[in-house]
Amino acid sequence: VKDPSNHPVAGITVNFTMPQDVAANFTLENNGIAITQANGEAHVTLKGKKAGTHTVTATLGNNNASDVQPVTFVADKDSAVVVLQTSKAEIIGNGVDETTLTATVKDPFDNAVKDLPVTFSTNPADTQLSQSTSNTNDSGVAEVTLKGTVLGVHTAEAILLNGNRDTKIVNIAPDASNAQVTLNIPAQQVVTNNSDSVQLTATVKDPSNHPVAGITVNFTMPQDVAAN
Repeated sequence: VKDPSNHPVAGITVNFTMPQDVAANFTLENNGIAITQANGEAHVTLKGKKAGTHTVTATLGNNNASDVQPVTFVADKDSAVVVLQTSKAEIIGNGVDETTLTATVKDPFDNAVKDLPVTFSTNPADTQLSQSTSNTNDSGVAEVTLKGTVLGVHTAEAILLNGNRDTKIVNIAPDASNAQVTLNIPAQQVVTNNSDSVQLTATVKDPSNHPVAGITVNFTMPQDVAAN
């Protein structure tokens, strides 16, 4: 605080304030009130939990003169936490169908953490990820896609530099909707004594040659001989 002749002014009360819409997220020492020293300076400390650029106003108590300056708070990358989500919990193992792995990264105060690398992997590692590492965007989100041809349950994982991680299960399943059946009859001739029999085997696979379980198979004979 100085007078018009540039002399420091001591003993002046200075009120430091934040905008009303964000003030609840910040703490100003001594409620933002300080008194100037001999050098005209008044000091308070400011701490907060809302990321972004905010304005601080210093107002004099004797004549309401004021000045405004910006201060930027950034999300706490060291304490970041990741939450992993999948667009689909099950995909077809044809190497084309895919699910999107979305990692949302925030600090303990719910601030989005941007420009932070997230490493993605699966266990077993027999899947195809569009990339193994992706940086978070301004919303704290990093995404990759996953597809595969090896059937089974896979655990997808997203991990941060600080070791925090999250997992989701993705099942890679056969393409049951496009399944094909192959009928095998080992003995082409059977004695017509109504006691000899032959085992009929239907093998069901999808277009990628994966066996398909849980499919109902109906075995039939031509209508004109079925009664026999």
